[in-house]
This record gives sequence, C-alpha cells and structure tokens, in this order.
Amino acid sequence: MRLMMMAAAAVLGMATSAAAAEPAACYDAAVVGWLTDYANERYIDNVPVPADRVLPRMQADALVETWSQVNGEPLPKTFWARAILTEAPRPSGIMLVYLKTQPDGVPAIVGYRYEPQVYKRLPPSDYPAC
Repeated sequence: MRLMMMAAAAVLGMATSAAAAEPAACYDAAVVGWLTDYANERYIDNVPVPADRVLPRMQADALVETWSQVNGEPLPKTFWARAILTEAPRPSGIMLVYLKTQPDGVPAIVGYRYEPQVYKRLPPSDYPAC
C-alpha cells in the first residue's frame, strides 16, 4: 500500500513539473511611469470569488503615463494598455512597467515593480526580454 502511494506521488510530481514547463512571462518594452486612469473594466472571475482566489480579477484598460522608457520599441508618452487587476483601480505611484504587445497590437502589462524615486535605478531583471 505504501509503495503504491509513493508511486502515485511520483507520477503526480512528474505531471506537475511537466505542467510547470510553461513559458515564462517576457516583455517587449519597459517604461518608468504611472497608471493614472482606468476604463472598460470587466470581471474575469464570477462573484462569489472562486476558492483559489483571494480577490476577484478584473480586466481593464490602464492609461500609462511614462516618465522614461527603459527599453523596447519607442512608445508614446501616454498610451492605453491592458491590465489584470486584483484590487480596485486607483492611480499608482511611480513604477517600472513591463509590457508585451498582444496579437491585436495592444500592449498588455505583464508585470511591474515600484520604482524607488531617490535611489539608483536598477536594470529591468524581473522578466526576460522576448
């Protein structure tokens, strides 16, 4: 019985490691800026919230106002990008925002980190470039 349980655990471990082999998030461009406005919000999760989520997810268009561009193809100083939110939309502090262009040409936010305003800027290393 114990041998069967260990074999089942090994098979489950192999299955989860194979499923974890999904490609990591990558980005096309990175900008330093703020998210100042939101539009077209729609819930992705049904309410009540599924058991595996703490907060419901919402897809929205976020208005990104850039202070500087770190890398990637040149972007306008102000543009709309898709975002997945897990809290109520609100203006943000200064952030390093990672963007990836979707097949329809709209940039999507794939990650961010709050950017220190006084300290030396760190190179974007949270995600690999595509």
